[in-house]
Amino acid sequence: MPSPAEESEGLDRPNAPGLAGLERTVHSSAIFHECSYEFVEAIMLQIRKILLHPGKVLVKEEDAAPRSMYFVLFGTLDIYRLDQKIGSLTSGGVLGEGVLLGILDSWSYTVVARDSCMLAEMTSGVLGEVLQEHPEEAEYFEALLEYFAIRKEELEENSAHLRRSLRRMPCLRQVSEEFLQAIEKGLVHQLYFSEQSILTEGQDSSFAAFLSDGEVVVEAAQRAVRREEVPFVEFRFTMNPEGDSRASVADSEDPRRGSHRRASRVRKSVMESRRPSGEDVAVESLISLTNKARAEAMIAEAVADGLTPGYDVNALPEAAPFGEECLLGLGPSSVTLSVCKLSVVLLLHRAVFEHLLQDFPKDRAALSRFQPELLPKANFQDLPICQHVDMSNELLDFFARHVERRIFFPGDYIEPDNVQIFLPKQLLNPSSNITYAIVSSGHVRVKTPPGLELAPFGHLSSGDILGPGSILPGSWFWSSVKVQALQICFVTVLHRGVIARGLEEMPREREKVLPLLIRENTGNPNVAQQVRSSERVAKILRERSIFANTSQDFLAEILNFGTVRVFMPGDRILQQGAEGNSMFILSLGLAQVVKETLEELDGSVVRNLYFIGGLTFGSVFGELVMLGVQSKRTASIVASSTCCTWEVEQERILGILNRHPVERTNFLKLVEEHLDKLAAPRVIHHKLFSDFSAQFRTLIGVNCERRLYFPRETIVREGTTGDRMYIMNLGSASVKVAKQSVMQIRGGSHFGFNMICSDKEKYTMTITTDTMCQVLIITRSSYQHALSKYPEMKEVALHLEATERSRQRKQFAGFMKLVHRRRGLRYLLEAMRDGMLSEAKNSAQMNDSNKSTLQTVIKGWRQEVAKSAELRQGDEQLRQFNDAQIYNWLQKRKRRIEQVKPDRERCRWMIDTISNRGPAGPKPKLEPIQSNANARAAARMQEIRDWSPYMTPAPVWRRRPQSPRTERGPRSPRGPSRARGHSE
Repeated sequence: MPSPAEESEGLDRPNAPGLAGLERTVHSSAIFHECSYEFVEAIMLQIRKILLHPGKVLVKEEDAAPRSMYFVLFGTLDIYRLDQKIGSLTSGGVLGEGVLLGILDSWSYTVVARDSCMLAEMTSGVLGEVLQEHPEEAEYFEALLEYFAIRKEELEENSAHLRRSLRRMPCLRQVSEEFLQAIEKGLVHQLYFSEQSILTEGQDSSFAAFLSDGEVVVEAAQRAVRREEVPFVEFRFTMNPEGDSRASVADSEDPRRGSHRRASRVRKSVMESRRPSGEDVAVESLISLTNKARAEAMIAEAVADGLTPGYDVNALPEAAPFGEECLLGLGPSSVTLSVCKLSVVLLLHRAVFEHLLQDFPKDRAALSRFQPELLPKANFQDLPICQHVDMSNELLDFFARHVERRIFFPGDYIEPDNVQIFLPKQLLNPSSNITYAIVSSGHVRVKTPPGLELAPFGHLSSGDILGPGSILPGSWFWSSVKVQALQICFVTVLHRGVIARGLEEMPREREKVLPLLIRENTGNPNVAQQVRSSERVAKILRERSIFANTSQDFLAEILNFGTVRVFMPGDRILQQGAEGNSMFILSLGLAQVVKETLEELDGSVVRNLYFIGGLTFGSVFGELVMLGVQSKRTASIVASSTCCTWEVEQERILGILNRHPVERTNFLKLVEEHLDKLAAPRVIHHKLFSDFSAQFRTLIGVNCERRLYFPRETIVREGTTGDRMYIMNLGSASVKVAKQSVMQIRGGSHFGFNMICSDKEKYTMTITTDTMCQVLIITRSSYQHALSKYPEMKEVALHLEATERSRQRKQFAGFMKLVHRRRGLRYLLEAMRDGMLSEAKNSAQMNDSNKSTLQTVIKGWRQEVAKSAELRQGDEQLRQFNDAQIYNWLQKRKRRIEQVKPDRERCRWMIDTISNRGPAGPKPKLEPIQSNANARAAARMQEIRDWSPYMTPAPVWRRRPQSPRTERGPRSPRGPSRARGHSE
């Protein structure tokens, strides 16, 4: 199924793979993200290519077959659901992952070729065969299938579960049951993998998405603003990772929470001093009752136009709807929806939705309530933060471009974000939440806890009803304030992450706004000078070991190429498990180090958040990933106040190191020291040596060499000799054969094993690093030394050598096939470029003559391809025929041998009996009389004993040898008797 970026008509994709980029497309496919490169290589060797003519149907909706996954090499495929076109797929597109894995029972859309298309197909049979040889990947996919099988059983127990979950979308809350059933049949079931995007901010995706199972992050201006998870996993918080994981922060008696208790007592005393008198309480109670009755009347009036009673959203099955504005045609998507883990998503396309509405006129009339004529543009000048700082129009325009538009049904509670669910309340200071929700249309009702003042609007009280244009500060939602929609409300949300992103891109605005925010939280009057000072960052860098002995020029370049990042309270600066290539220096603010784990408790899964410690001014984090020591973040960093950080990316610092050789040398030594402890375990536990003993693996692991390579350095060259085997520990590198890139390798991959087994081998490929790489080297001498010390492993080594040679020959044959195919395509393109088509620079300049020439060339090329395929088929048929003939001849020979076997046994028995038979009685032994007759009889018996109808050569007429005589008479003439004697 196409992603949003692939749905545009006539989209020109610069990275369209075609035949040349198939390997890179397959290797980078999301379904293989957790798989080894050896596994993907094995898949690549069995992928077959298919050609579709225009109008050819690839798959049909509701069909269970084919259970295959497809990669589009070139051409365009149109996607249909209920005979309505819902998108298109071009070069580089992938479809069918869910059907291939068996997570989805059938295809939920029809795929038709718009023009001539070539696809690469991977069947479920191929996947199963390869998984048998790769147990780690087999375990990974089996775990996925087991989880989704359990989820499928839960859904099958209640068939209406899926249909009822669709009502979580406000516009579907009151549609008829018949229309909802029709929508259920028109849904497209799609599987999304980690780091894929479902919706893209600013793009009209023309569909709505329902998260049925999985986890996603909602982003605005490239900042995460909230998370959604289905089914929701309960959170438990603890400040002590060594203690009981069930102890939450709210229930713990940590002395570090004393400041929070003192602040709570101060707020309580202030509230008591402001408590109204008895007469004021009576008036407020009367007003509250009046507002309550008015609110109930507004909700009843709002739901009166629906076809069904209003549903309580909390009573509906779990699901997370997105993209409602795209479905209703109100505008493009206002957020980006990124997948965190493997997720099942249901897509409702606008074309299908409008097609179904034609048969349900009442539902169409009811949905007209969600089509406002004109929504007022949000006025950010009225925001409380703008009352203290004069913001530029450029910054306000940035806010307007990245707001999130949301729709709430009458009775729903408005929540701009849900960060308070994923973090403990003690970490969140309500006054530091600068998120703002503006009610663009409709009325809402405010409900506050007793004694809480609605800052900064002190004139408001619990139960008040607010109309269009009202501003709902984010501090309310972190203070247990509830805001209920009384009508169909369109709400514009300006997230605090968007404000932080705008301050990053506009330094002048940052110098004005950031000191104000930090001053309100800390009360530090000198914060403005700290924000503008870069000497603070330089001082921090000198205190770190990796920059302690560096020159002033080197630090100046780092400061020049560094990037300022701003994070608001509750934002995750780093996410555990995410990939990265940069480090951060905390120059302002406070942050918490959080470790996240999953455990099963009382039959349910619980996510534990361990707060390991705090980070203050001067803290540096993420340097191990920047150095290349680690590939993923090992912990999360959560901002507990407004934070200003200095980010340094790996690519930029490596460029600086190239200009400073002294720092480069020191940098390499430091990184190697960090990586030394990771080298031996990689070799010891590498699956290549899994059949060797633990002592053997430990010996070669301890004696292996470590080397660090910078990007674009060459590890080995094709055709050169050597005595080393290489194992990629960290980083990624490109593999080239005949100067053409054929694949990419990462941590865990190995090459050059044959070089340590024999001194007559050469490297068959060139390896060039793409990122900073740590490579482990096993020399021939260390490998042979280990074999001499443990001779019982020689048999295992011989078996491994034969296996690796076979694998390498097969892999190299596949690479050469790819290289030859690319060369053929290049020759064809060069011939077309140098011919009549060279004058046509683009399709607009191509005349009828050029088009005719192009069609002739393509037609001739197809004929040659068909002819080659026919010749190959004829050769294959001839080979099969010859194999059958040889097999039949061998079977016939076997039967003939079985037929003559009794006669041969009988003759052998007769000869043995005659030779072993003795005299009849006890007579003296006499010397045997040798005669020519006896000699001839013995020779004849020997011929009979050794005779075989298949092993005996063709008969040749030869003269019988003369028997010894005392006198040699004259030669007698030839006659019948002599001929008969010779033939005997």
